Order: sequence, then C-alpha cells, then structure tokens
Amino acid sequence: MNYHSEAQRISSEIKRLFDLGIDVPMELQASLARYACVLTSSYLEASLRAELLNYANTRVHDQYVVAFVKASLRRLENPNFERILDLVGRFGSDIKQSLADCLEGKHRTSVNSVNANRNLIVHGKNSGISLAYVKQYYGDAEDVVEKIRRVLSNTFDSEDENVIDEWKLNSMLYL
Repeated sequence: MNYHSEAQRISSEIKRLFDLGIDVPMELQASLARYACVLTSSYLEASLRAELLNYANTRVHDQYVVAFVKASLRRLENPNFERILDLVGRFGSDIKQSLADCLEGKHRTSVNSVNANRNLIVHGKNSGISLAYVKQYYGDAEDVVEKIRRVLSNTFDSEDENVIDEWKLNSMLYL
C-alpha cells in the first residue's frame, strides 16, 4: 500500500467535506464534522506511516528491516500526541526531542481532540464537534505531519545507521 497516496486521498476528501459544509443545514454540518474528524484521524495515521516508512527506506538498505518497520506501522491506529512522539522517538531520542521542540501546545490540543472525538464518534457517543473545530484540528494535523517530515529529513546527515536497528529492538511487542 502506498501510504502517501492514501494520505493524499484522505486529505482531498476532508477538503471536499469542508467545502460541502458551507451552505448546508446545521444537522448535516454536524454529520459532516463527525465524518471529517474520523477522516482527520485516518489522515494522521496514513501520513505517519508514509513519513516513517520513507525514513526507514531512505536510511536502511536491509529490506528485512524495512519490511519489519512497515509491518509494525500497520498496527498504528488512532494516534494521540504522546503516541506520535513515542513512535517517532523509537527512531532516536534526539529525533523525538527535535519534534517535541518544534511542536506547540495547539498541536497537542488538536491531535488529542481529534483522538478523543474520534473515539466518541466511532462508539456512537455524542462528541459535539463542529466543522469549524475539525477544520482547525485538520490544519494543525497537517502542521504536525510537515514538522515530522522536516525533523526526519534533517536527521539524514547527522544520524547513525543504528537508529533503525534500535527502533526494531524497542518495537518488537508494541507499536
């Protein structure tokens, strides 16, 4: 599966929902907001998989290690802020710290709000999420993905090749 393509497809669908929600009744806006929130969570999952797999493919020439990373990333579901930091941190504590340093409180709030609302929605509970909030959260999610991309690309020259092997050892049981 091409995770970049999946993330782009989801992103396009979210943007179409935002456009559709402009001139519709409030009841329909609420439904669009719930759907957009779940898709925003899916966008984060697909984007994280794409960026981390790209990092592994760029850094490692052992296809068995890359296959392990890919299989491990398939288990990534419903990420919250701490889980994202922990996952990125498996590639190196300095990478985790670099990401934490460039993210703001709004990123934590938005990612965790998407996570919490998604859980309410998929379990049939009322989340009270609005399309305006989802739009804000989605924009912050895009920022998080871009910052991950930048942090990972800045490590290509400075990181030791053993980072992926360390990640593999630390990830055996839980992602």
